[in-house]
Amino acid sequence: LRKIPDVYPTPLSTGGALWFPDLTAPDPTMALPVLSAISFLLTIEAGKKQMLASSPDQGPMLLTFFRALGVMMIPLTMDFSAAVFCYW
Repeated sequence: LRKIPDVYPTPLSTGGALWFPDLTAPDPTMALPVLSAISFLLTIEAGKKQMLASSPDQGPMLLTFFRALGVMMIPLTMDFSAAVFCYW
């Protein structure tokens, strides 16, 4: 991923949309990391019943871990280029 801007510098630097026109730069509004974290948390919540039913002993601990990971995704991914979130 780090070499993609070297291979395709012009399309990535001008190929964005809306509020992120430069795909090689991090999102200045942090909306993409927040939307990514929200979609991750929604996916975890949608599969919560299956996770708890398949592993009653470890299910609550895993659910808590994945919820914390979803919240930690925002500061961990805020410096990623916008292209990563468009692909993700």
